[in-house]
Amino acid sequence: MDYDLEHEIGIHFIDDPKQFPYLRESHVMCTARKGWKKSWGTQYRVIAIAELSKDAKTTQRRLLRRCWYFDESDRPLENNTPCEAVIPASITASKPSASVLK
Repeated sequence: MDYDLEHEIGIHFIDDPKQFPYLRESHVMCTARKGWKKSWGTQYRVIAIAELSKDAKTTQRRLLRRCWYFDESDRPLENNTPCEAVIPASITASKPSASVLK
């Protein structure tokens, strides 16, 4: 399933993203367009999740939503960040996040 940024209408912040050196960006399948339930979650600490418009496409009543998370097991190493790491301050709806890697 392809992800379309145009259906994002907001970001639901569960925690302040600016307290982290970086966040990982990924996608998660959910049953709701807004909000977040821990039961949907990954084993990681979800910090923010995209909220979707009513026009967002579903697959078997599920929606693909962009999420940002922090892996508590990461050990900060100089110049060694995950490839999916993004700058926390760049998280906005309908726009790609800025990569930490240049």
